[in-house]
Amino acid sequence: MASPPLLSLTSLFILLLSFASPSHCFYPINSEIHSSKKVNLTLYYESLCPSCKAFVTSMQSSVFDNGIINIVNLRLVPWGNAIIDDHGEIQCQHGPKECELNFVEGCIIHTYPDPKKHFGYINCIEKLDESGDWTSCFPHSRSLKQVKDCCGSNLAEKIANGYYEETEHLKPPHDYVPWVTVNSQPLKEDFGNFIDYVCKAYKGKSPPACKSHKSTEKIAVKNPVYQVCYTGDKQHSTLATDAKKSRASANVRG
Repeated sequence: MASPPLLSLTSLFILLLSFASPSHCFYPINSEIHSSKKVNLTLYYESLCPSCKAFVTSMQSSVFDNGIINIVNLRLVPWGNAIIDDHGEIQCQHGPKECELNFVEGCIIHTYPDPKKHFGYINCIEKLDESGDWTSCFPHSRSLKQVKDCCGSNLAEKIANGYYEETEHLKPPHDYVPWVTVNSQPLKEDFGNFIDYVCKAYKGKSPPACKSHKSTEKIAVKNPVYQVCYTGDKQHSTLATDAKKSRASANVRG
């Protein structure tokens, strides 16, 4: 039997081109290239720290409304200055209510990973006073059920433990919250000026928000209302709660 004919150079070239079509290409698509240029912006916070609440609620205008969100990979890490004691109990700086809301916000982030989806819920919760009902931030019962199901399961504890590990291993360690990093570099006391750092770190074409932003547009962190919450400060942490109690509380509300 005769051997099969060898492919001509032209045929081989055409075959290779067919595998290099967009459906087979191994190069990253444009959106991935754009994403790789984004600046990593991370906020480590706790739900009831006054300065954290002020910072989170200010992000609607300073990050989302002005388009900065399009050049950053925004991550929110709701753990803050909470600790896990020798008995495995989570102690939050502002008591059980803060533990509950940290769990809730962690579940929101897990349920809706896209910041453009989860930030709206978290922003709403952070605008509430301490007696506010977080379930009021969910106009649709299906969305509320998904978050409550997470809060009432072991998943909420796993999410919280992940945030604990990440916060615990920050280098350098955080001294207070809100603790803001840009490309893993802490801004420390200059966190209110984070937009300048983001714009300087961004390697793509600067958005209009970077050109129009003024360095004087920052959170008034020196205002007593917005004092940061230091690690080890026991002023508000007179109560402790364990993970199961926090999950149960978050699950039964509403």
